[in-house]
Amino acid sequence: MSRDLYSSLSGASSVMRQLEMLSHNVSNANTDGFKEFRMVFEDAGSGFGPMGRIYATPRAEVPSMVDGPLERTGDPYNLALRGRGFFSVQTPQGERMSRAGRFSPDSEGYLVDPMGYKLLGRGGPIQVPIGEEISVTSDGIVMGSISGELDRLKLVTADDPKNLGGALWDAGGRAREAQPEVVQGALEQSNVDPVRVMVELIEATRHFEAQQKVMRSSDEMDGRVNRIPGS
Repeated sequence: MSRDLYSSLSGASSVMRQLEMLSHNVSNANTDGFKEFRMVFEDAGSGFGPMGRIYATPRAEVPSMVDGPLERTGDPYNLALRGRGFFSVQTPQGERMSRAGRFSPDSEGYLVDPMGYKLLGRGGPIQVPIGEEISVTSDGIVMGSISGELDRLKLVTADDPKNLGGALWDAGGRAREAQPEVVQGALEQSNVDPVRVMVELIEATRHFEAQQKVMRSSDEMDGRVNRIPGS
């Protein structure tokens, strides 16, 4: 078997990973607060001999933490963040981080996201007294129209957060305080550029097809060699 087959096989496998990642980005183009991922590749191999380092492998899928565009909604319970940082929300699995700010009060006045996860302040889940309106300052202070200051948003970040799907993240137990700007009455949209990602999908598909052609050519050459007498 020709050694060039391994190079093309590793290339095709790497491009498949990239196609999966790009498809994931596209499917979340309309997800509030979603952060797109970019693939980082590295070469591999012994580094010796005529073929040298001949294998391509995906090293990591790195999230782009660039702010997504703002959608002004006018809903006082909709919140968006500008800059590095996340909301803290309470889930059945514990405290998690989120960039999705589509909150609303539940029957008890707690601010929850569409999944029912409670928005956390420094004092715990934020509860708005029934009948009151709220205002949120740019540094995260939540004010009730009658009660005054209710709490301050618990805004955090982490060095190496793990995405749990959509706009939900796990800090890995290493969350620390952050100071992003809070914008009331707006939602952060996904930072995925659908047009650019579609172009990248087309390019990756062509790369995959090219690797397939190399594998077919390598297989054909092996077949011809095997048919040579004495080979």
